[in-house]
Amino acid sequence: MPQRIDLSKLVELEKAFGDLQIGVRHEYESGAQFCDQTANYLTLRFGYWGEVDSEKLQSILGPHCHAFCMLVDDDPDKKPCYQYLIHMK
Repeated sequence: MPQRIDLSKLVELEKAFGDLQIGVRHEYESGAQFCDQTANYLTLRFGYWGEVDSEKLQSILGPHCHAFCMLVDDDPDKKPCYQYLIHMK
């Protein structure tokens, strides 16, 4: 099972949804030490925290990834801010 996302997929995402920013998110269980990460996600942000079609995002990434939308916060203009967490299956 692949544990990587090919650069061509990221290029395809940018063509489909526009400006793309990539990050990493680490989650820990309460009391876990730094080396005891319980989850690692690739994060994607499109444009200025824009919402995209989750089904199209999932279809581009393929079956070895699970993509889900996370509402981060509201900006000063009261617009919702979205990022997408990508977890390898």
